[in-house]
Amino acid sequence: MKHLLYIIIAACIGLAACDFETSDNGDLDGFWQLQQMDTLATGSSGDMRYSKIVCAVQVRLMEFRKSDDTGTGILFRFEQRNDSLVLTNPVQNNRNISDSLVSNPATLVHYGMTATTGKDGKLEVKFLIETLNDSRMILSNESYRLHFRKY
Repeated sequence: MKHLLYIIIAACIGLAACDFETSDNGDLDGFWQLQQMDTLATGSSGDMRYSKIVCAVQVRLMEFRKSDDTGTGILFRFEQRNDSLVLTNPVQNNRNISDSLVSNPATLVHYGMTATTGKDGKLEVKFLIETLNDSRMILSNESYRLHFRKY
């Protein structure tokens, strides 16, 4: 009986020490593979299935990277508002050296992003959410339309 009491006390202390952060991102949470990138100015479409560009979304972080390159990528904080998605504070995630703030918008073009300078002087990327469900996501900005599939 005394042994059971110690287990219960230890479990209560362990659970009290944990702080779980939950996500209210709905269908946005998860792993997405870039399937197609449309260039709106020219009307051209590019098959991106073999580019291996993926997007991972969890809580308030979003990462874009090549799936076969786990050492680098771009991390963002994001905010989802109705039919818009705003990515802020881009950080180059380089596990071999150190993380660094992205200040050159050209770094993001590879991922179909056009960045502007936000109020805080840091880059921000804005997308219109055209489609978002449990299997597909289509994001667009003034230059590109990105088609993703969830996996």
